[in-house]
Amino acid sequence: MRLPHLLDWLASAQPDVACLQETKTEDARFPLAEIEAAGYRLTPVEWDGGPARSWRVPGFAGTVGFITAVSHHFCGACDRLRLTADGFFVNCLYGEKTCDLKPLLRGGGSDEEIAAAIQTELDRKWEAHPDLTDGAIPVLGTMSQIGG
Repeated sequence: MRLPHLLDWLASAQPDVACLQETKTEDARFPLAEIEAAGYRLTPVEWDGGPARSWRVPGFAGTVGFITAVSHHFCGACDRLRLTADGFFVNCLYGEKTCDLKPLLRGGGSDEEIAAAIQTELDRKWEAHPDLTDGAIPVLGTMSQIGG
């Protein structure tokens, strides 16, 4: 779905939608020229600390957010963490499954041991991830598999 079509839908709907950037674009946020050419003007919404930078179209009920993981690295400020269905604590969608909490959670690990494992993973969080366009970092699976 092209972004102007998404904005057409937002005119009558009330959701807040976030779009994940998967490739580099000329505009560091998203192809705003395409959106403006369709007659829309975007007004920034105050940032809530999450990965998306949200915008509102005047008169629309919903907002549209752009997660610019490729062109604008925000890793150091990202507040999203995940516990996957198979027990891994993951600090980034593009990270690695290195912190397996399942043995601690199922095996009676103490609160201190669990907290230490989580802190170790938090300490590994990137300030900016490597270039995602070269295939260096695979996504851990589908969004439903990793809690996205």
